Amino acid sequence: MSTILTPLDGLYTIGKGVAHFRPRDSVSGLFFRLGDMDNLDINVEVTETERYSNEYSVKTLSKKLIDQIKVTVTMGLAQLSDLARAAAVMGKSETYSQEAETGKTLSVSEPGIYKLDGYGIRNLDVDKSGVPAVEGVDYKVDPASGFFEALTSGLELTYDIPEISDRWATGIASGTGIRGTLIYRGTNAEGVRVLVVLHDVELRPSGARSYISASDIQIVNLTGTAYPVGDETHPIGYEMLLDDEA
Repeated sequence: MSTILTPLDGLYTIGKGVAHFRPRDSVSGLFFRLGDMDNLDINVEVTETERYSNEYSVKTLSKKLIDQIKVTVTMGLAQLSDLARAAAVMGKSETYSQEAETGKTLSVSEPGIYKLDGYGIRNLDVDKSGVPAVEGVDYKVDPASGFFEALTSGLELTYDIPEISDRWATGIASGTGIRGTLIYRGTNAEGVRVLVVLHDVELRPSGARSYISASDIQIVNLTGTAYPVGDETHPIGYEMLLDDEA
């Protein structure tokens, strides 16, 4: 009769957690939450060199030598933080500035869509043949973006734009990636929680940045390469169990 060994218990894990990222050029040293994710995967790619021994009648594999190691991370972000938006188009978080101006004008000779000069349009006055035009009948406007749609001809516009000094923006393909420290903190109820640290990761887009899609939730897919940090005990990073009873 065969002996039935006691099965392993308690090692099942349902992966849930939070990822934090600190840009390398951060002055404050603050970590930013990357938010809700579809996935967070770390892949250790190993390139091997095979040695076949000539001691046998037929060359026989005797050793596999590790030639190269590459560590990458992939993630799908469902919450679009400023950092995620910038990384998705290989830009960097910046600010947009605009000087305040008053009394700007535009003459509209024919119906169509026009882009006003500036953002956050204020105090818009629209006249039609000397009398106030009616919004929704003679024109439509999106003040935030500065788009104006003339529904009729012969409109005269006067408007102001405010000062803007801290509006978030990013250039598209204006950088080489966002580089910094990535830390994953498990929040799972099933299984032991872990902490994973990658000291130096460079995040770049791994797919198209979708602005219109059939899905209700936009997902930003990023990939990153982990680089070694020489003065660390574990140059690439490490995984550690968390003690919830401490």
